[in-house]
Amino acid sequence: MDVQTAVISVLKDLIVLAGTVLLSFITNYLHRYYTVKQIETAKSIAVLAVTFVEQVAAALGLTNPEMLQMAIDRARMLAAKIGINLTDQQWETLIEAALGELKDIWAAPKGSNPGTGPGAKNTLLEFLPGRGGEPGNAP
Repeated sequence: MDVQTAVISVLKDLIVLAGTVLLSFITNYLHRYYTVKQIETAKSIAVLAVTFVEQVAAALGLTNPEMLQMAIDRARMLAAKIGINLTDQQWETLIEAALGELKDIWAAPKGSNPGTGPGAKNTLLEFLPGRGGEPGNAP
C-alpha cells in the first residue's frame, strides 16, 4: 500500500500542476484578448478626438502643436472614463495614425471609398459608420 499511496500522491500533484499551467495559459489569453479590445477602442477614441479637434481648430485659431495636444487631452479624458490609460506618446501615435487615415478619406473624391478595392486594408471609415468620412460629420 505504500507504493500505491505514493503513486496516488504523485498523480494528485501532477493534476494540480497541470491545472495551474492551464489556468496560467487561459489567464494570459484573456489578458491579450482584452488588450486587443482596448486598443481597438483607443483607436476609435483617437478618431473621435481628431474629428472633434478638426472641427473646432479653425474657430479657436489653434496651431498644429496645440491641435495635437487638444486631441491627446480629449482622447485621454474619454478613455479614462472607460478605464483605458495610455501614455501621451501612445496617444500621439494613435492620433497621428487616425489623422493620416482621415486625411486620406477626406481627400478622396466624392462617392469613392479609399478603403475598398482589391488588397485594400480597413480604414477608419469603420469607426465612422454612416458618416461618409467627412470632416464636418463627426459622431
